[in-house]
Amino acid sequence: MYFKQITKHHKLGMRQAEPTFLQIPIKNLMNCNEIFDLKITGAEKEEVFLVREQDELRHWSSKGYLDELPNMDWNAKILPDREAVELQDDEQINLLIKFFTLREPVSDL
Repeated sequence: MYFKQITKHHKLGMRQAEPTFLQIPIKNLMNCNEIFDLKITGAEKEEVFLVREQDELRHWSSKGYLDELPNMDWNAKILPDREAVELQDDEQINLLIKFFTLREPVSDL
């Protein structure tokens, strides 16, 4: 069995009460179905969301936050019990992560 961890760091400029988005492309390069777990660190769990619903994905895509809508059943790709996506061999998807906070911004002094 082959496991590979890919770590990417992104610094986002967040504003209070305004959503910020990050698009993450994932492609399965294996010759079998694979499950890709998404782990986000450095943010409060209640402030970070994987856009899971097809209608919400369509909405944010129409606002320009996602390059293109997946031509697949989005809800079938996102696993219901965890932050993960299942892809068939050579399949690619763009995940959309939404950050939203009501906290006051903290400035560096």
